[in-house]
Amino acid sequence: MASVKIGWPKAFPKGEYDLPWLVGSSGSAALVALHMSGAAMTRVSKEDAKGTAVPLVPPTATPGLVRGLASTREGTFVLHPNDKRIVLCDERGAARATFTAPYLRQVVAFVAHPTRPEVAFVWDEAEVGVATTARLYRLTAEDMLAGREPTLLDTRPFRPTIAYDSAGALVAVDSGIIHVFAEGSTTSATVSIQAKLSGPQARMTAAGDRLALQMAPTGGSLLIVDRQGNVLREYSGLIAENFQLVEGGRTLALTAQSAKARTGSADWVQWPEPRMLESYVAFLDVDSGDVRGLASRSAGITQAFVAIEGECLAVASYGRSKKIELISWAALAG
Repeated sequence: MASVKIGWPKAFPKGEYDLPWLVGSSGSAALVALHMSGAAMTRVSKEDAKGTAVPLVPPTATPGLVRGLASTREGTFVLHPNDKRIVLCDERGAARATFTAPYLRQVVAFVAHPTRPEVAFVWDEAEVGVATTARLYRLTAEDMLAGREPTLLDTRPFRPTIAYDSAGALVAVDSGIIHVFAEGSTTSATVSIQAKLSGPQARMTAAGDRLALQMAPTGGSLLIVDRQGNVLREYSGLIAENFQLVEGGRTLALTAQSAKARTGSADWVQWPEPRMLESYVAFLDVDSGDVRGLASRSAGITQAFVAIEGECLAVASYGRSKKIELISWAALAG
């Protein structure tokens, strides 16, 4: 693995972390990982490379059950589904406000605004891909502190995939339609994706005027589309287990374990770079499709992936052991 020379550690401090809940801290260059107990998190930054453990308000019904984490400069949102509540915590982990509602048990997506204390989430009681009533909400720290309900933004027949873009607009995709809610807006602009999509999208990221969509967590294509729905690039096969658009949508940061582990056979895949057959992190130029930089990483399936622009990429993986590795931005962009 490329060495980190910018003040970040090579890995998170040792601890039992809930790897899917590795997130970036909105509005600051920091990374946050939730402890397996669900009662604490560790925050790591270049200035605090050893990390600071922050105790959180724990669940009351089922210890360790957290299904949403969003860390911001003005507070941390924690979703406890069995307790049907979202808790807004201060920098010491103490509760500032709590929102409780029965439907929080069926929240299936929970994402953070890139710069301010706000989350969006999707309520859906059905299995993925089954027609039902899925609702998209926005919730801010101001709402919680004032005792206001979350804002209902949309009701859809199928579960949408959601993400905030780098400018703070909320993007939702379902049934081949892109819905964009501008900052603070309760109505969306919509456009159709000019490609046949099979089922709901497993993962999405947005930056600039571009989206990256993965068709399924175990295979299918990775599409790069613009906000007009035009397909700019398509990668077949499971080229990445997780990814993030950065640099205004011009660059795709991505990662995966070895090709043999993720596909079973890699003979039919046109890999942009032969080294992608092994466990890797990389930068792809979205316009040309070329690999700008690539570094090796430890083996294991990717559980979470966060890119902090200009600083580092963090990969949480699970193989023989759980790891959270950090790789310098310069190692890939230089």
